[in-house]
Amino acid sequence: MLRKRLPGVFISDIKFIARMPRLLAGILFPLFVLLLHFFASKYISVIKDAEKAYQYYTVTIVSLISAIPFIYGTVFSFMNLHGIRSGDTKASLQPESDKRDLFLIRLAISGLSAFIVVLPVIYITDAVATEGWLRSIYVSILLATTAPFIYAFLTGSGGSILGWRKQSLISVLFVLPVPFGLILHHPWNYLAFFSPFYWINWAWIIPSPGESFIYGLISIAITASVLSVYYWKYMKPEATV
Repeated sequence: MLRKRLPGVFISDIKFIARMPRLLAGILFPLFVLLLHFFASKYISVIKDAEKAYQYYTVTIVSLISAIPFIYGTVFSFMNLHGIRSGDTKASLQPESDKRDLFLIRLAISGLSAFIVVLPVIYITDAVATEGWLRSIYVSILLATTAPFIYAFLTGSGGSILGWRKQSLISVLFVLPVPFGLILHHPWNYLAFFSPFYWINWAWIIPSPGESFIYGLISIAITASVLSVYYWKYMKPEATV
């Protein structure tokens, strides 16, 4: 049943997002990343220290691409916060059951949307030129898991606007360590250990396939632990969104 409702919820959400400039700007954020890429790549080659400039470019683009699933998770959590319902909601559904259904549907939509957008952006920007297509797909899948991670974390605010805003500020700490974690030297970069985005980016840029796989597993462990907590919370009969 959830699978049948997913397209209807997605279409309804997109129509609502199109009427909200801030939400629409979030969904279109990948276009900003692409515009920055085309602008930067045009001028990096003429800079005196092009190699160093490219390193900063890589960190910047990688950080911005990491922000895409973060933003998508935030946008769809906003939909749940305001109790926005799809046009296919059946009257026979109990309110709490409907809320749980929408929670799971938007959880899936946030992840699928992030993957569909992130993968081509990674290919077009070629931020980590030393890695091949297989690493790009691997990283896209990992980044896609962070959208439901952020979505669940923010939806866990309990439906309060104030609570959602507070957790939104806290959630920035997950994505903020990405540029600092890549720039800082050992052992200071390990201060970002709690962020799945941090581990995903190391999985992206590290040359060793084995280390990349391990870092990816660490990020999955973090996202899975948070998702499992909120999954059981929303599967309770008394749970509310």
